[in-house]
Amino acid sequence: MNRLTIINFINPSWFTQITGFLCEHPKFVKLIPIVALDEYPNGFNKNPHETDENVPLNIFEIMVYGLSYANVDIDYGKIQYLLLTKYLRQITEYTRDMDFPEDTQPEKVRTYRELVNTLLDNNIVVTEMTYEQLPVVEKVWGMTESTITLLHLLFDEVTTDRCLPYADKQFKRGMTMFYDLENPTKEELKAITDTWTNKKVGLMFIVQFAHYSDYLE
Repeated sequence: MNRLTIINFINPSWFTQITGFLCEHPKFVKLIPIVALDEYPNGFNKNPHETDENVPLNIFEIMVYGLSYANVDIDYGKIQYLLLTKYLRQITEYTRDMDFPEDTQPEKVRTYRELVNTLLDNNIVVTEMTYEQLPVVEKVWGMTESTITLLHLLFDEVTTDRCLPYADKQFKRGMTMFYDLENPTKEELKAITDTWTNKKVGLMFIVQFAHYSDYLE
C-alpha cells in the first residue's frame, strides 16, 4: 500500500499538508517512498496512535526531554529523561540552585539548574510555563538548538522557520544531498527554505532523505 494512502487513513490532516507541499515542490515526489507516517516526533502523544505512558506533562518537561537526548545516544538519553522526570515529579517546590540526581549527566547539571533559576527569576511557575514564554529561557547556558526547535515543531505555526535546525548535521546533510549543495551557509539554506510554505513538511522530507536516501531507487 502506498505510504500516502496509509497517512490519509491514519491522519488526514497530515496527508493534506504533505500533498499541498508536493504540489508546490514536485521535486520532492521522488521521496514519497520514505515519507514519514507520523506528523510529529514520537514520544509526545500528538500523533493519533500514540499512548506513551512516559510522555512529558508540560513545557518544562519537554525541555528536559530535549536536553536529555541532546548530543547523546538514544538509550542514554531515555535513561536520563526518565531519571529526571521521576525526580522532578516528586518535588513540591522548585528552588534556586536546586540539586539534581547524582546520576544526572554532569555536563548538563548547570543547564538544568540555570533553566529553573531563570524561570523563578521571571516569576514563572516551572510546571506551568507556557510555550509563549519560551523566549525567556532560549539563552540559558547550555540550551541546545535541538531543544528549542523541538518545541517550535510541536507548537508553532507550520509557516515559520523556527522549527528548522539549521545547525543540525542531519538537516544540513539532507539539504546538501537533495539540493546538490557544497558546504552551504545558513543564509544559503534559508534562501531555499523560505520557498517552503509548510516548513514542517519540508523538514520531515529532508531529515528522512538524510537517513533513508539509500532506500530510494
